[in-house]
Amino acid sequence: MFAVRTISACPEDMIKLGQKARGEGFRFIDRLIEDFQSGANTFSAPGEVLFEVRDSGRLIAVGGLNGDPHFVGKRTGRLRRIYVDPDYRRKGVGRILVGAIESTAKAHFSELHLFTDSDRAAGFYASLGYADVSNVEHVSHIKTLSSG
Repeated sequence: MFAVRTISACPEDMIKLGQKARGEGFRFIDRLIEDFQSGANTFSAPGEVLFEVRDSGRLIAVGGLNGDPHFVGKRTGRLRRIYVDPDYRRKGVGRILVGAIESTAKAHFSELHLFTDSDRAAGFYASLGYADVSNVEHVSHIKTLSSG
């Protein structure tokens, strides 16, 4: 069973997850750690949250929610730094993580944005109801949240 919980700081084993991500050519976990250390993004503004997912104590996924900085003043959130360990992909971990983010988001945001340039990730988000958009700057996918 996967354990999903909010976190308020980067756990020490986030570095190991960052190494896996870097091995795939993704540097955003390194940026997540750097932003926490510098205070640039600690997922602590109203409506913001950072989640971790663990399996038997092992950190296997991370992902967060920020207010979308490109749409200030609107009820728009942005999925940030979503990463699932390759050993755990296609096992429901990403769905569980995004589901937790969306559940939290509904209290604060009416729409969620994200940006990915990965075809695999684009397919994943489309399967969760995110619409592929090409006419919105800094955004590749949008989902309108229901309030109920």
